[in-house]
Amino acid sequence: MNTEDLEKLKKKLPRGYRQMLIERTGYSLPAIDSVLRGDYMNERILDAAIKLAQEHQEKLKNYSEKINSI
Repeated sequence: MNTEDLEKLKKKLPRGYRQMLIERTGYSLPAIDSVLRGDYMNERILDAAIKLAQEHQEKLKNYSEKINSI
């Protein structure tokens, strides 16, 4: 993964994503930040971040659909 991909991923994550990733993975904040900066690779952290981003984007889509239906 290059840094552009990681920046794109971080933009899709919800506010407070760092704490959520700590809870989901059990890794420390420095480890999570290092992976999301591209300093080193950790599949477990990346998988959790991608899943969190997908969940967040789905929530936003659902909110938008609900608002449009009003």
